[in-house]
This record gives sequence, C-alpha cells and structure tokens, in this order.
Amino acid sequence: MVREQNRPPASPSRNRLRHFIKNCALSAIVFAIYLFLLVGLGELSLRIFERPNHLMPDPILNHVRTPNFVRDMNGCNQLTNSQGFLEAHDTEQSRAENSFRVFYLGDSFTEGTCHASIPRIVEERLSPAFARHGVRLEVVNAACASYSPELYRLLLKSRILQFKPDLVVINIDMTDLFDDWLARGVAVRGPDGEPTAFPYNQSLSKNFVRTEEGLIPRHPFAAWLSSVAAESHLRRAVTDILDHMVTHSDTKGSRSNWKAFDWCREPWSEQVVSEVNKTKETIASIVRLVKDSGARLALTGVPHLDQFRHEWSDRPFRFLKETSDQFGTPFGDMLEKLEPYFSSRPDEFYIPNDMHMNDRGLTLLALSHLEFLCDPTNNLLPEVILDEDCSRIRATTESDLTEFSRRK
Repeated sequence: MVREQNRPPASPSRNRLRHFIKNCALSAIVFAIYLFLLVGLGELSLRIFERPNHLMPDPILNHVRTPNFVRDMNGCNQLTNSQGFLEAHDTEQSRAENSFRVFYLGDSFTEGTCHASIPRIVEERLSPAFARHGVRLEVVNAACASYSPELYRLLLKSRILQFKPDLVVINIDMTDLFDDWLARGVAVRGPDGEPTAFPYNQSLSKNFVRTEEGLIPRHPFAAWLSSVAAESHLRRAVTDILDHMVTHSDTKGSRSNWKAFDWCREPWSEQVVSEVNKTKETIASIVRLVKDSGARLALTGVPHLDQFRHEWSDRPFRFLKETSDQFGTPFGDMLEKLEPYFSSRPDEFYIPNDMHMNDRGLTLLALSHLEFLCDPTNNLLPEVILDEDCSRIRATTESDLTEFSRRK
C-alpha cells in the first residue's frame, strides 16, 4: 500500500490571490444586485411620474393622436376622442340632413391648445348663424403634430372622406416642406406610385434628432442604447438628456444640409425647388381627391415669427397662392392678413423660445380664418350664410382683431 504523500501547504501569496478573487466575485455580485435594484427603482419612478404621450406610432400614418387621451395643458385639458380627433365626442359617420360639416387638417398650429384653437373658435363664432337657419354646424379638429401634405392626402383617403365633409380646410405650415421630405423617405408605395403608408421609421428615430437646423446625428451612446436596449422609460430619459446635449451644442458640421425652414430663405436651392415641385404635385392630388368627393376645399398658410420680423421670406406664401390659383382653390394668406396686427411687436403673439403662437396669437389666427371663410368670393359656406350673416360676422371679426391685438 502506497502512502499518500502530504501536499505542501499553500504559499501565502496563493492564499492571498484566492482571497482576492473571492472578494472580487462577491463584490461583482453585490454590485450587480445594487445596479439591478437601482435601474428597477429608476424605471419604476419614471413610470409613476412620467406623463403619457399624446401621440403614438401608426403603421399607415406614421403617428396619430392617442385615442381617448386627456392632455394636461397648463391647467386645462385637451381632449382626444376615440377616433383620434381633438374633440370631446366622437364624430358620427352618418350625417343629419340639416348639417354642415367642416374638417380642419393641419399640424400642431392647428391642434392649438385647450384655451384657443382655430376649429373651436370658428365653430363657436359661426354656429349661431347656422342655427338661425336650422342648420347644425360641425367643425372637427383632425390636426396632428408634424403632419404635412403627404400625410394629409393619406389621412383624407383612409379616414376623413368617409365622414362626408362639406368643407375641408388644410393649414400648411412652414415646416411642411421638410416634413414632406421626411415622409417620402419612409413611404411605402403601391403599383401606381402613390404612397399607401408612411410607417414609423425606427432607424430614423434611433440615429437622428430633428431640430430647426434639420436632422442631427444622435449622440453615439444614445444611438447605441436605442439599438441594443429594450424600450423603457429609463432608456428614454437617458437618451433624451443626451439628445438635449447634442441639439444645444455649438458643434458645427454634423448638421444635415437640408434644414427645416430652407424654403423660407432665398434664394431657393435646387433641392428646395425639387421638393417644392413634389409638394405641389401632392397638393394637386389632394385637390382632385376632395373635389371628387363633392366637398369644398380651402388652403391656408401658417406664418412664423421670423416672417413677421422680416428675417424670412414670404416666398412660401407666394408659392401657395400661385398653386391655389392654378388649381382653382381659395387660399387664405394669413401672413398678409396678420401683418398689420403682428408686425410692430410680433414676439407678443408667440411662445418664448418656441415657434408656436401663444393663445393670443392663435385667437387672432382663428379670427382671420373666420374672415376668410365668410368672404363671399371664396364660396366656402352655404349661400344663405354668405348672403345674410357673413357681412355682419366679418365686421365684428375685424373689430375683434383690432381689440385682441392691442391687449396685453
């Protein structure tokens, strides 16, 4: 029998190494637990305190308003019905015989606020005149942030025209050319070349941030995190902070050469001219679509602050006027209409550090719409209203425009 030889005792250095590895492993486990708890607590906190989003992705229209949503806007609630319209109640598909239905299409300028919006003020001001003639007026706010003519066309086809509107008013904003360019980049087209969908582009949103300067590449860590991490409130909070850092940095050269407001600056580049012509074709398609449905159509332009400051050109409005005249569609030039009221102190009518009008500016814009609709040369309202009520409404509105513009 061979006696097992006794192993020599481990050296002090080897014992220290084993002890170090054991402590490192234990520390790693504890750190992982703490990290898991910290991330979980952060995610839970954000879920509790984060405000829900009033917009949601859509496979056809890219994004839509979240149905049945109540949006808190500075102490009052902006309501979205189950159809995604900015209305307290759903719009019936069937129509009452004595009714006149107007649909407003636009972006965030047309959405307005819970205090002031073009469709609501127009409806409030015109309803008494319609009621006197036994007609019920319905003005539906179908606006959605960042929409543009490409999306308006598909929105009309897929949702709006089934409600049989008598009048469709489309407000074209100074960001719409850029939005059309973005939409065309993600469009799914049918055999005839017409867009059938503008799916939400995950690649675009993961890799770029939209600013007034155009598309800016996201912070590399934010782009990586958006690609590898599952959707969560914590991930969104981290990427939002990084995106804010990128958009407010002084770094030049990373910005795209196609800017959001390029068509408001002269001279127009070849790319701007090309995109303008594409949008013109889209507007022509919208005109045919609405007129074939039997509804009337009106186009208007939404002015921006820098146009009242005379830092930007009015060329987009001239283009829209020429296009509307060519297609036989009334055009409301809101830059020209509001110029006398805004030009001396335009900043009073816009939200500070924001491109949107404040409630006062939106009220004046809505009153200008009212005058435009009541102009008998545009033939947008029923004849009895134009003949018997609109002269009085226009006179009252003109007085109100002067009064509201002078208020502080």
